[in-house]
Amino acid sequence: MNRFKAIFLISILILSLTGCRKKPLQPVDNTPVTLTYYKLYEPEENIRPSFMAFQKRFPNVTINYKTFNDFDEYMETILNEMSEGGGPDIFSVPNSWIAQNHKKIKPAPVKDFKTEDFENIFVGFTFNDNVLKDKEENEYIYGVPLSTDVLGMIYNKEHFETSIPQRGKPANNWQQLQTDNRILTFKDNNGNFLRSGIQLGNPEFTSFDSDLFYLKLLQNDVSFYKNNLQINFQGDVKSSNALTYITSFADNKSINYSTPVYKQANTPELKEIESFLRGKTSMIIGYNYTYQNLFKQIQLLKRNGIETIDPSNIRIQAIPQETISEEKKAFANYFTEVVNHNTKQVNYSWKLLAEMIQTPNLRKYYEKSFKPSSRRDLLAEQLNNRVFSDYVSQLGYAQTIKFTDKTKVDQIINQMITDSIGETNNRPNITKAASKINQLIPQSGINPKVPNIMPKD
Repeated sequence: MNRFKAIFLISILILSLTGCRKKPLQPVDNTPVTLTYYKLYEPEENIRPSFMAFQKRFPNVTINYKTFNDFDEYMETILNEMSEGGGPDIFSVPNSWIAQNHKKIKPAPVKDFKTEDFENIFVGFTFNDNVLKDKEENEYIYGVPLSTDVLGMIYNKEHFETSIPQRGKPANNWQQLQTDNRILTFKDNNGNFLRSGIQLGNPEFTSFDSDLFYLKLLQNDVSFYKNNLQINFQGDVKSSNALTYITSFADNKSINYSTPVYKQANTPELKEIESFLRGKTSMIIGYNYTYQNLFKQIQLLKRNGIETIDPSNIRIQAIPQETISEEKKAFANYFTEVVNHNTKQVNYSWKLLAEMIQTPNLRKYYEKSFKPSSRRDLLAEQLNNRVFSDYVSQLGYAQTIKFTDKTKVDQIINQMITDSIGETNNRPNITKAASKINQLIPQSGINPKVPNIMPKD
């Protein structure tokens, strides 16, 4: 591999990814500069300390920050502004977005940011998402993550203490979880659900069925792609078994059935969250941000006169595995920071990101945002924190999957899941889904090569 060998020529001017500073940073000149920064679901107070630290070194830079609370509006705004030659200088994108959209963003200056440093600083699975290669195998940093996230299990502690006191928490493998589900599920004499063990398997009422399917493929060693150009999972019996498992919880003919149609839901957009918070469901799957959202939704439900569970009973646990003896695998899904291709302030934009990923700044960021760390050197601290620990414990074995467009792929997978509920043969649905996803893959493949911008020696 022809790795980047250029000497770090201007390290005295900007922060390196390692955070080492050879001398205090100074602006090249005092010309006023304005950077525009868009993020999703992120109050400015969470990252203001990083902005303040940066502006101490570059007082000539003003940062205009804007946060959004709707993903579709957020991405539409950015792409529309970029199509007109504008857009924010810096913005956040899903980790799977970078490879297919690398032409829309600017990589870090290769003289100033080493991919070796990236690998040493950030948790392992983030490398392939953020570092892309050209045809000569040179590597370039296209994004840096401020945090990570990984799929986990969220459960009602009281339900487990009452019904499964010998363990007091969910099983750590999918097979035994089925038994937990049956123990925790209650019906009245008419067969109506009083409580379901887990709400899963019907995308109309559950949020992360597609991500669970990706996870089950990873845990069963089924590659999502055969090569750079084709889907692979449609021909594997393990894919069919994974789909059968997921839909069994929404199939009223299955012994796992625990996801009824909750027609009386007060807020249908909350899906499984309302059922869980009202004590009608014992387990749901979700991310760290799902866990944090539960406490906000409790307050909203109470304002509407809806009784909820005690917040102290909301607990998290690492996602179950296929068996306790197999190599552990988890599915990571997170946002990363990138620089707009249209920006006229590439250097200042990357200098700001370099400041934001420094250990002291990220430590302050996590104290406010309660997000799992992207930096290796902060993991030990978070493992001692109950809010972080069960998510952070999975980062060492988490993996990601690249998608041409995750939103569209999710829709296809969710339709496959919906169509397979109650079906004895789900393979035609898998084949159909794979064919649709294949149509999304461009000629450049799922891992396109980026332009060679390596400086000449």
